[in-house]
Amino acid sequence: MMQTNVAAIVLAGVALALCAGHGRADEDAAGRAPPTPEERRASAESIFKNLDKNRDLRLVGDELPAAAWLDRFDRDGDDEITKKEMLEIVDRGPGYDRLFVTRDPRARANNALAQFDQDKDGKVAKAEYPGDERTFEKADRNRDGFLERRELLRMAHDEIDDLRKRARSPGKYEFLGLFDLNGDRQVVQQEYDGPARTFRRLDENGDGVVDYYEIYPDRRPMEREEAPPQPEDITAQRALDTDEDGRVSRAEFKGTDAAWRRLDRNGDGWITAADAR
Repeated sequence: MMQTNVAAIVLAGVALALCAGHGRADEDAAGRAPPTPEERRASAESIFKNLDKNRDLRLVGDELPAAAWLDRFDRDGDDEITKKEMLEIVDRGPGYDRLFVTRDPRARANNALAQFDQDKDGKVAKAEYPGDERTFEKADRNRDGFLERRELLRMAHDEIDDLRKRARSPGKYEFLGLFDLNGDRQVVQQEYDGPARTFRRLDENGDGVVDYYEIYPDRRPMEREEAPPQPEDITAQRALDTDEDGRVSRAEFKGTDAAWRRLDRNGDGWITAADAR
């Protein structure tokens, strides 16, 4: 079990708050501005330096003040946090300073385990897995009929690698599926890590945001309409996506197995907006 003391626990709470950009809640109430990006980064660097006892630019084992740090900063899921990983998360700023299932293997593996592990025994049986059998068997490396966390993490690494390859040359109609991290049907600069020229081309009004109607201008509502109608695919996905992670799991899907296989085109156990195109 990870060794901690009272000072480390306090430091962990303060550090997470500062790195998230919410470390001055009391000062904000007094009328002071929240920390700037430069202040957040400086705080994170100072905290990292204090925790990194052997100065190897990584936090591991007893250097970690709390297990929650791995879920927040360990981007590659190797149970250690490098300085680069921590600063990449901090630099995203409030609202994006956390791991996302379309970018980070640890978040993706944790989410898959939470979605698929119906009996909550810490692993996914073949009967619980909603994807195709070949995908399951490929991921089940020890051939024990279960996907344990390390196997889900390995699968997540492969899926993230594929997403990152696609993100280097994104198609217009998969743009939101690749870059809309928080599921609000638009992509802002904090979310985007693809080629700059693609963002500029799709950002028609140059406001630094690529929204749904810049991708699908023919679906833009008429100015006289009081409320814009939502496309059926987006409406259906949102209705089924009960945990609001931007995709639909087999447990959330209410249709038949045949319908599921038809919609889950890549057999990864999820239905996303990209599958519906």
